[in-house]
Amino acid sequence: MGSRSRSASLDAFLVLKRGAGDERQIPSNSPAGAVAVINRWLRQDPQASLSWLVNENLPEPIVMSGRLQGHLKIGLDQKRTHLFVCQPGEQVGPKLTSRCGLTFDWWALEFAEALDTPMGAPCEQCELLMMGPVPEHQKPALPSAQSEDDGWDGWLRYYTELDWPVIEHGGQLLLDAVTTSDVVVLTVPVDLARQVQDDLAEREMQAPLLYLPSMPDEALFVVSRTPVPVPMPPAVQRLGAAVPLPPSVVADHEGEFYLEWGVSPGDAVFGSSNDLRCRDIDVVAAIYKVHHQQQLEQRQQRAITS
Repeated sequence: MGSRSRSASLDAFLVLKRGAGDERQIPSNSPAGAVAVINRWLRQDPQASLSWLVNENLPEPIVMSGRLQGHLKIGLDQKRTHLFVCQPGEQVGPKLTSRCGLTFDWWALEFAEALDTPMGAPCEQCELLMMGPVPEHQKPALPSAQSEDDGWDGWLRYYTELDWPVIEHGGQLLLDAVTTSDVVVLTVPVDLARQVQDDLAEREMQAPLLYLPSMPDEALFVVSRTPVPVPMPPAVQRLGAAVPLPPSVVADHEGEFYLEWGVSPGDAVFGSSNDLRCRDIDVVAAIYKVHHQQQLEQRQQRAITS
């Protein structure tokens, strides 16, 4: 399915109740709202016959985000947010199968307050399978200041091997991460960035990493943009600016110097497919994994000291 939008004028769901001479229906735009209606009616009448339907008048399927409920004692992998595609007119549940192929009882899940709304650590396979074909795009004009250098300090390799949109401005080589839809720069606190790179390295998915003197407390991951909603964890941002790349000359309080990679595209470890671009969703998933491990360690430490 390529599109995940829907008509704003139509309610996504309809909840029906039949029982004891009482028939009611309530529309809802929210999967969480529909579940709240069902739970309220069940408390009032446990024997009622209830149906949760997708509006048959919707012009296209809808996508719900859901994950196992928080009170369940489950591991990190089981806590990931999955995506569920529902067709117009069909009943929701009692079993729901995610895009990645896992099946859940719908009442064991908690849902987002709105359609297409991220809820935390995403299931990467669900997100990947939601992507449509990658649209063709026209390469930018080759920068005028080409270099014969075969290293990653040259213009040509950024352009030809990574297909990055590089521009020349004021004598600097800049990555145009503002107008492009293919590349995104994520700013991550330095200490967290090191842990994230370690996790990515274990999965052979390290990302190019850059440090700028103007942002001493941040590390910059240069990654491929995923064409699906990716929630940004706390303290992590998409950088909406053109970013200088080596061998640009940058300045700090100590003077001017040539910019260098922390982890260059050539040094980063990538998968066997030789894809030179780690994705934003890979970095975000690693961040949530690091946060979860930290929480576990803190709980274990408190248990030891108590």
